[in-house]
Amino acid sequence: MTKLDRRVMKPTNFEILGNSFIEAGNEIGSTYQYGSVLIKVGEAERKLGHLEKEFVQKSSDCLLQPLKSFLEGQMKTILKEKRILDSKRLNLDASKARLKKFHESNSHKNEAEEEVRQAQSEFDRQYELTKLLMDELTITYNHHLQCLADFIEAQSNFYSSCSKIMQDLTKQIGISSIRNTTVIPPKIDDSNPFTYPINSLPSSFTEKKKAKVLFDYEATEPSEISVSANQIISIQIVPNDNDWVLAESGRDSGKVPKAYIQMLGFNQQFGYKL
Repeated sequence: MTKLDRRVMKPTNFEILGNSFIEAGNEIGSTYQYGSVLIKVGEAERKLGHLEKEFVQKSSDCLLQPLKSFLEGQMKTILKEKRILDSKRLNLDASKARLKKFHESNSHKNEAEEEVRQAQSEFDRQYELTKLLMDELTITYNHHLQCLADFIEAQSNFYSSCSKIMQDLTKQIGISSIRNTTVIPPKIDDSNPFTYPINSLPSSFTEKKKAKVLFDYEATEPSEISVSANQIISIQIVPNDNDWVLAESGRDSGKVPKAYIQMLGFNQQFGYKL
């Protein structure tokens, strides 16, 4: 309960998932259907996260906080007074037992009778106090029933709102048309498997970067190009390939081993540098 009592809550799993979808969608680009749908799904997930936060906070306010206050306040007091009542009853029973013993021997009878009267008086007072506290429980229970009803209503509204968000998302992205879409893989030139259709790749792959050649490399395949040490070339990342990059040197283009190059960082004042 203490975790739900906090006013400042961390992002929910829905919000984290939504932010990840939106970030991925922006990286791919909203001009692609996949990127656009990722962004829309991410926005819907973030809405679910906001609704979850509101539900958790309302649950804390309308049910958990009152229940916590009751358990730590009124209920503790009742349990304490009941323990005192049990102790008074034991004292009364012991006093009555001593009085019966003194009746048989007729010694210290008056003292025993006074002890019983005092024990009975203390027990009666404690009984009335405990009974009063127990009677108040009826009012408390009725109040908590109302709190429980508020919680159930809040949970029902939460799931209804979540359902509406997902139904709206389903219509917005057109799930039926997505499921009926025929997936056509991009055509790749068999003679050069490192040639990818530019319009099928995200900007992070198609963006050209500068690199410095560390060692001389002689091309051994038609898809490769030869480069010289200390030469500055333009490169593009090859998806799913950790060994090669696409390189441009003058009018020549082809693949070059990654181990033979070093990426250059860009400095606005001095241009590209290591």
